[in-house]
Amino acid sequence: MAEQRLNQVLAVEKSTKAALERAVTEAYQTLQKPALFEGHTRTYEPFKEDDDKLPREHQIVQQTVPRLLGKIRDAMVEQIDIIATKDASNCSAQADIVVGGQVIAAAVPAVTLLALERQLTNLRLTVAAAPVLDAAEEWDWDEPAGLYKTEPKRTVRTKKTTRPITLAPATEKHAAQAQLITEDISAGYWAAQRFSGAISAPKKEAMLARLDGLLKAVKHAREHANMEPAPDAHIGAALFSYLLSGW
Repeated sequence: MAEQRLNQVLAVEKSTKAALERAVTEAYQTLQKPALFEGHTRTYEPFKEDDDKLPREHQIVQQTVPRLLGKIRDAMVEQIDIIATKDASNCSAQADIVVGGQVIAAAVPAVTLLALERQLTNLRLTVAAAPVLDAAEEWDWDEPAGLYKTEPKRTVRTKKTTRPITLAPATEKHAAQAQLITEDISAGYWAAQRFSGAISAPKKEAMLARLDGLLKAVKHAREHANMEPAPDAHIGAALFSYLLSGW
């Protein structure tokens, strides 16, 4: 068999699995029909030459167990060899994760790279959903609280009150005329301070950029590992040779 690479093995794994499932299913369904495995022949010989002559009767055997097992064997040998080759390749296929010329992790197995790619993709979705600090505020980091905070801001609280005003002073002939008016007066101060567990927009953007770079490096490493030659791992034929010995 010509030398294969891991990516080629992975490409045909699904089709060989489907072929094996079809072979097993068809064989099982066929084995439920015993008549297909039976045949007979019957000929008639009259005692006298001038007696009735009847045609020969026969029924051919349409299926045999060895034939069905042979189809399963062919499909299973191919599938077993693909699995063994893939697993052997996954043990030996490795690559470095390199970002910006720096080796972040060395000799990472291909299966680990595949799992890492999925995990980093999920992590990126999580980071992308993180809230950011309100850009309209100035934030300081509060180390003991583990939160961002703003400087306290004071705002005046007002309340409404009424007081009389004189519209016309009293005279000898008329009483004074007055009216109640409503007005807002300062009553106190509100001292307000905001806290946040969000992150700054620049930090979020920087983390996403690093994640994108790392994801790209992991994908490149996985592709590189999958280009490694796959070891020769043909065991299916030996298994069936033992299984069907004596047939």
